[in-house]
Amino acid sequence: MIIYLGNRDVTSHFSLHHTAQLSGQKGLREIEHQTSRWTERFSVEAEDDGKSLQCIVVIPGLGNNVASVKVKVKCKFNIAT
Repeated sequence: MIIYLGNRDVTSHFSLHHTAQLSGQKGLREIEHQTSRWTERFSVEAEDDGKSLQCIVVIPGLGNNVASVKVKVKCKFNIAT
């Protein structure tokens, strides 16, 4: 799982959590893998306004899965006189 803000790889700013669960009867078992990333320490800058935040997941044999959102930064500038 890789996370990009525009062209910048920001994956290292997000913590990783992964679980695997086995279910079903012997001979017909399934393994379900669940991976997530989260953060409380990442923030965007004014320069990031309009950029795309993309999460790309690659599953061997199934290809890529991409989810994205557009970043909107609202800020007020105070100019000291």
